[in-house]
Amino acid sequence: MKIKKWGAILLGVFMLLGLAALVSASTAQAAPPATQVVGQCGDVSVSTTRPDSGHHGDWATLALMRSTQICRTAENTYTAVITDDGTLTTLASLSPRQGLPLAAGITGTVHGTYNWTLVAENLNLDNLISPAADTKTGAWLETLVTASGGKFCSDVAHEYNWTYVTCSEQWIDASSNDDGQADTAGDITGKACVPSAGSVTFIDRVCHTGGIANLPAFVIKAAKGVTWRATIGKSGNASYPGTHVIGQNGKSVTLVVEAVDTLTKKVIKSWTHTFPWNVCAKPVVSKPAPKLPVKAVVVPAKKIASPVANESALANTGSSSTPWAILIALGTLLFGIGALWLGRVQTSTRGRHHH
Repeated sequence: MKIKKWGAILLGVFMLLGLAALVSASTAQAAPPATQVVGQCGDVSVSTTRPDSGHHGDWATLALMRSTQICRTAENTYTAVITDDGTLTTLASLSPRQGLPLAAGITGTVHGTYNWTLVAENLNLDNLISPAADTKTGAWLETLVTASGGKFCSDVAHEYNWTYVTCSEQWIDASSNDDGQADTAGDITGKACVPSAGSVTFIDRVCHTGGIANLPAFVIKAAKGVTWRATIGKSGNASYPGTHVIGQNGKSVTLVVEAVDTLTKKVIKSWTHTFPWNVCAKPVVSKPAPKLPVKAVVVPAKKIASPVANESALANTGSSSTPWAILIALGTLLFGIGALWLGRVQTSTRGRHHH
């Protein structure tokens, strides 16, 4: 009985484990796929050196930075743009449009764009991997999708335009000009560049107010296809467009500037100029006049008028006669009062004797 009991328990445990595994598997299968965000883009770039094929075979070597941008427009549907930027060097071959003899070693620039639409599954735009640098342009997107872990379905090429420019020629290979075969497309035949010599101006040392001088200098104006060399005495150095200051060290200096064709290394034009040394005199500062010793100034004492003189002066103004006039008037008044009183007394006495 115990054996049967434990057997039933073990059987139940195994059944539960199997049911859990079944539920887990069914849940995993039913999980929805990752959401594909419409409008999301991914970018990748690679440096590549490759031959460029015109309509008469390879005519130039291109050194490019090739960039690819892919953007999702709908589920599993994308737009892609391949962009090339770099330089070209012609080969000893035939020109790309007309098939004329082409000189080797002519350099220039190239810029191109190629627009596509493509269909791919499971393409992770956050983890794009560029194809190998030597991958052909026609196979570029399929290789990119596969290298990035996606499944490539199809692609369709649309507008494209590559513009090739040297110092004297241009060729445009585009979907809008019969693949670069129209007369208006131009051509590159290796025509020699005849660069402009540019210009050089010189600024001498000039004295200014206060005995100060500006530093002598020369100014190079840039020209396409030209390199520059500046020489003082036996010392020559490469120079560049812009302003360059000359050191004179107390003497006149003769400068030679040469414009050199970058390709042929021949001197196109040269300039010679002597910078004079001007001694700038410092302004004369006048010294102040010496200070003289201060002398003591004697001020004469004021004369004090004598009392008599003062009294005479005051008498003339009448300011000191007032007390005397008052005394005289008072004395006259008292004298008059006394006379009146005395007259009354005498009258009274006579009258009493009469009666």
